[in-house]
Amino acid sequence: MKKRTVRGCMAAILVIMLVSTSFAAEIGNGLDLGGQMRWRIEYDGKDFDYGTAMNEMSLLRTQVNLKVTAIEDAVVYFQVQDSRNLGVNSAGLTNDTNLGVHQGYLKLKNLFGENLSLQLGRFEAPYGRMRLMGNVGWSNVGRSFDGIRVKTEGETFKANIFILKVIERSFNTPPDHRDWKLYGIYSTFLQDRLDVFILYDWDSRKVGNNYSLARYTIGGLFKQKLESGLGYVFDAALQTGDQAADDISAYMVAGDIYYHMDSKLSKVGIGFDITSGDDDLTDDKNKWFNNLYYTAHKFRGYMDYFIADRTDGLMDLILRGTIKPFAKGSIDIDIHHFQTMEDHIDASDTTIPPGTSKAIGQELDITFTRPIQEGLGFQGGVSAFFASDEWIYDVDPAFWIYLMLTAGF
Repeated sequence: MKKRTVRGCMAAILVIMLVSTSFAAEIGNGLDLGGQMRWRIEYDGKDFDYGTAMNEMSLLRTQVNLKVTAIEDAVVYFQVQDSRNLGVNSAGLTNDTNLGVHQGYLKLKNLFGENLSLQLGRFEAPYGRMRLMGNVGWSNVGRSFDGIRVKTEGETFKANIFILKVIERSFNTPPDHRDWKLYGIYSTFLQDRLDVFILYDWDSRKVGNNYSLARYTIGGLFKQKLESGLGYVFDAALQTGDQAADDISAYMVAGDIYYHMDSKLSKVGIGFDITSGDDDLTDDKNKWFNNLYYTAHKFRGYMDYFIADRTDGLMDLILRGTIKPFAKGSIDIDIHHFQTMEDHIDASDTTIPPGTSKAIGQELDITFTRPIQEGLGFQGGVSAFFASDEWIYDVDPAFWIYLMLTAGF
C-alpha cells in the first residue's frame, strides 16, 4: 500500500486566513450590498487504486449581490457569481467564461392588497430539506431556475406556485423547438412541519406520438422536534406519468430520527434513503425513481458516488453522530451502508452467466466545522469508501479529503 500525502494543505489554509476578510457595506437607503467568497481544496482518491496519486483541485466561488428595496412593495435582486477551478487560465491571455448571473429577479409584494407576491426572473428554488428541489450549495456553481413564482400565506398555510423553464429550445431548428418546463405547487402546513407538493415535468418534444416526458411527482415531508431532544423528519414521493412510450411507476422514502443531548456527544441518529429500481429494463414500465433537482451532496454520502439516478435503485442506511469537543466547532460522523434495490451483476463471479448481488459497500464521512470570527468560517472533512467485491472486484478503499474557508458579508 502506497502512502498518500496532502502536502501544502496547512500552508494554503494560512494564506487564505490572512487574505480573507468579512465586511458590511452600506451604500444607501433601500440598497443592500452583500456577498460571499468561498475557497475549497480537494484531494481526490476516489478511483479505488492506491497505485495512482491523489488528484488535487482548488475551487473558488465569488458572489456579489445587490438588493434594492427602495421601490414600494417591490424587491429587485441581482447576484453575480464567478465560479472557477483555480489554475485554469491563471496565467493565460484569453478571456474566460466563469462569470455569470446566478440570480436576478423582480419581486412584487402585497398584490391586490393581499399577502400575495409575484417573482419573475432567475432565482433559487429550494424546498423542504432539498431532497427533490434544492439549490446545491456545495457545488461551485449551484442551481437556479428561470421562471415565474407566486407566493401566498394564510394563517395556517404557505403556498408556492411556479412555472420554471428547464430547457429552452425556441432557438433550435424547427420542429425541435419544444421546451421542457417544470410546473409545481409546494405548500406547508402545521407551522411548517408538514409539506405537501405536486411537481409536473413536461418535456413537450415528441418521441413518435408521445411526449419525451410527462412525469408527475407527488409527495410530502413531515418533521417534528420534541422538547425531550428527540426529533425526526420523513420524506416520501411517488412518480407516475409517461416517459416517451414507457409508463412511470416509482417511489422514494427517506428520513432521519435523531436525539439531541446536552453533552460533548451532542447528537446521535439513524437515517435511510430508499429509491425504487427497475427489475426489467426491456419492458414498457419505468420503475426507477428520478431524484429530480435535489441537493445531492446532502444525501447518499459526501464522496458523491451516487449523485446520478440508478436504474437498479438504491438503499442507503445511515448512522449519524455529532461531537462538540470545544466551545466552538463540531465534528459530524456519518456511516453509510449502500446496496441496490434490484440485483446487479456480481463483479466477483467469473461464471457465465455471472451471478447477481445487491451489495455495494460502506462509506465513512467525518466533517469538522468551526467559526473563526464573524463572517469567516472553516470546514474540513475526510471520507473513505469500502467497496464490496460484488460491486467492484478486488480494489483498494477510496479516500477523499477537503478543506474549505468561507467569508461572507
